[in-house]
Amino acid sequence: MDVWDDTNNTDIHVTAARVPARDQIITAASSRRPTERAFLALVRQWLLQDYVPTYCNILATTRIFRRYYWVDALRGYPKTSLNIALTTQAEETKNNRRHKQKKQFDSPQPRPEALQPFQTLTRTLLQEQAPVTFYGILLIGSNSKRQTNTTGGIKGGQITHDLAQIKESSILPTNWSDIAAPLLKAIEPAPATFLLNPLSPIILDNDYMTPLYRRTAPTEIFLFLNHKQISLCLQEAQKNSTQATALTSLLRTNRWKTLSTREEQRTETVTTFITLLRTAMQRHFQYPPQEITLPLISGPVSLNTAPYSLIYATRRQDSLLLMNDVLCRYQRQLYQHSYHGVLSEEWFAQQEEQRHTLALQQLTKQIKQQGEKQRARRWPDLRQQFVLKQFGKFTQQEYDMLIQQLLSNQEVHCIWQQKKDIQVRIPDNYDTLQW
Repeated sequence: MDVWDDTNNTDIHVTAARVPARDQIITAASSRRPTERAFLALVRQWLLQDYVPTYCNILATTRIFRRYYWVDALRGYPKTSLNIALTTQAEETKNNRRHKQKKQFDSPQPRPEALQPFQTLTRTLLQEQAPVTFYGILLIGSNSKRQTNTTGGIKGGQITHDLAQIKESSILPTNWSDIAAPLLKAIEPAPATFLLNPLSPIILDNDYMTPLYRRTAPTEIFLFLNHKQISLCLQEAQKNSTQATALTSLLRTNRWKTLSTREEQRTETVTTFITLLRTAMQRHFQYPPQEITLPLISGPVSLNTAPYSLIYATRRQDSLLLMNDVLCRYQRQLYQHSYHGVLSEEWFAQQEEQRHTLALQQLTKQIKQQGEKQRARRWPDLRQQFVLKQFGKFTQQEYDMLIQQLLSNQEVHCIWQQKKDIQVRIPDNYDTLQW
């Protein structure tokens, strides 16, 4: 559901063939009042460029995983980017009937624009030393609640049959609520990233979400929340008992009934609602789910937070650290772009560098104080505390640089498990800190 008026807004949907990927992200983030569709395009471009390639390389180093799935149920794609898929599918069906024997010699069919980023990324990942096959699955079911199968079954069994042979990126005309169980079964035990809206087109209650939360394979979840949609959902739940039951099931509490739906209290309502959802998710994950709010350029040297949030959940520490770095770099690069070309650009750059230096100095003091207070023995554990507390503010490299400074200044000592002739070393789980 796009709760913004699209009349005076231009959807930001450009292909990588026309504009470099980094420029795409900056262009999308420069929209002062983005539509929901434009914001979703920004999120997809950002994750597919900055997060997914590195994460796939991390998975490949284990030599266990050779497939990786991206399941996107957020919709919001322009119709023109999906029309080719329908035409191609019709042509393939026709050709299969007439030329079954010649199918293997046919030239590759054109792919819809919405799937092109996945094909490009797949070719890149297959060229790595440890290749990973990347599949994008787009769920573009109806936004109408009447057309959504609220029982969670699959109508006619056709989609279930198709899922058994997913061998390329695909567009499926269904919603998560209609396909969750068979899709999870089809892609098990491969790693996967899921992009879902828990409030649209229907509320995804605990029955829909728990199988996803309990998935044993590496699983990264991004739940998209439109702040205005939260208010509308609360208003409807107060009038509709079915909606109220589903919302209580999703949040695992009925505390949402105390939230105000008044416009002037929306900020407080959204904050509390997101806290309730993160708390409900927490029991299934080792690390607390993190709220991600992406800033957008609102003017020269000015950033505003978009009225949308992502809740990111993972069980893997490497994924958590990677997402922290990705978010940190995005925010810094966006702010740098906001003063690019303005009068006294160098002065703004110097001011930003000074603020960053002071922030690192303050962080160094906090690390020392926390380490001495807790008598922390393992640096990865102490670093993780700060990452979770200040998610997206500092990179893993910066945290490691600061512990190196403390070791160099002899403000903390380390008993190394293995002695190596290396001047710069980062304490790991086998090394012991002494404050």
